[in-house]
Amino acid sequence: MDQPVYPQKDLSSGNTDFNQMSFVIQQAIAKLNVATLVQVVAVHPGAGLLVGFVDVTPLVNQVDGGGAAVPHGTIFGVPFFRVQGGANAVICDPAAGDIGFALFADRDLSSVKSTGAVANPGSARRFDMADALYFGGWNMAVQPTAYVQVTQAGINLVLPGGTSIALTPGQCTINATATKVNGTLEVSGAASFDATATVAGVLGVNGGMTGTGASVTMTGAFTATGEVQGNGKKLSTHTHSGVTTGGGSTGAPN
Repeated sequence: MDQPVYPQKDLSSGNTDFNQMSFVIQQAIAKLNVATLVQVVAVHPGAGLLVGFVDVTPLVNQVDGGGAAVPHGTIFGVPFFRVQGGANAVICDPAAGDIGFALFADRDLSSVKSTGAVANPGSARRFDMADALYFGGWNMAVQPTAYVQVTQAGINLVLPGGTSIALTPGQCTINATATKVNGTLEVSGAASFDATATVAGVLGVNGGMTGTGASVTMTGAFTATGEVQGNGKKLSTHTHSGVTTGGGSTGAPN
């Protein structure tokens, strides 16, 4: 069965020379793809930590001359954007379902995409959807649960489950059920513990260390170059009362 054909021109498109020329120009401009909103349908990560590619579908439909929607197909192998300078990067790659912008180059990018170096255009096409670049981050309906937030008040690093790090002027606050340090931890100021502190090895503190309602357990050496005081008693000067002096000898054991 034959399908109806809906032309793009309207009843006035051919009335005058000006209208005819305007229609021709509008048809030429309509072939230029500049930018549009797209949704990610698949993600193809690069090897290791290299930038990869996404497959995207434009969200703004085409419309025929009769006003009927004509959905776009999927654009495959679109390079996605990442904040990176040299070997330094902020890695937050796209996920399926993300909404972002696709920008379309004015020349064929296929040769540069395959080599990563200067190359001639792969074809004579221009402003084509096949030469898209994806810039994400427009998920207006998705509340982030893992994020880095930078404000005038400070920097917040938040993970699901209540783990977070807050950097404010003069202070760093870590909220976590456990904090692990692989390496040397050096404290040049006061250290205060509100729970049990267990040290397997040597604890070196250049400053004061206080504990509130907690105990300190050490399975290694504890060396003090200054005074050691416990419960108001100084180790170097304290004496015992109520003790009968024995008949011991300071010489060899008897």
